[in-house]
Amino acid sequence: MEKKYQCMVCYHILTKPQKFRGACQKSLARQILEETFFAFFGVRLQWDLIKRSAHGKPCYDSPDPYYFNISHCDTAIAVAVARVPVGIDVEGLRRVKCSVVKKCCSAAETEYVYGTENLRSFGKEELCEDEAKRFLHLWTLKESYVKMTGEGMRVPFDTVCFDMGGFRETEHGILQSEKAGQHKSCLFVQKDTAMALALKDDSADKGTDVIWLPYSSAGF
Repeated sequence: MEKKYQCMVCYHILTKPQKFRGACQKSLARQILEETFFAFFGVRLQWDLIKRSAHGKPCYDSPDPYYFNISHCDTAIAVAVARVPVGIDVEGLRRVKCSVVKKCCSAAETEYVYGTENLRSFGKEELCEDEAKRFLHLWTLKESYVKMTGEGMRVPFDTVCFDMGGFRETEHGILQSEKAGQHKSCLFVQKDTAMALALKDDSADKGTDVIWLPYSSAGF
């Protein structure tokens, strides 16, 4: 690649209202990872070098900075490869109980999900469609972050908080956190699918940009 990106995300979203699971999904995820890994790093992925961290996160056993992460749901797969620790999560629109919002979100995040004019609707059991979409924005951001750190779901999600007002829109409608601190996050929404990326903030000489490519037209 001519430009030295910090991270590449390759994703595949089903265009038909169908679901894929099991062996088919796993096989496609492996294929996308192999191709993306080679396109980004210029070396072939060796499956026998993939190990598990103390908390179970897949990692590449190499002295070189080869990081990757995979996520999938019923309707999509996303693969991220990077020169710094990375986490990615993809979620399709689904039903969400209000009790989950209370458990996983801070007060400010709860206000984002419901909207200030709708806070009185707490008595209902499930979120409406628009509320569920906003909740999944936060959920994917939170899950990508704990996947980046390798701590996973053992971290209470109400302690991993995001200010949606602190994101700026970049190309293709991708939202990126303005104040990165020790990590930066991106949110990419396509129709009813949300993808979130978390990257450890590192020195600028490793590249500062993220490239997002649909797998069907990645053009490797």
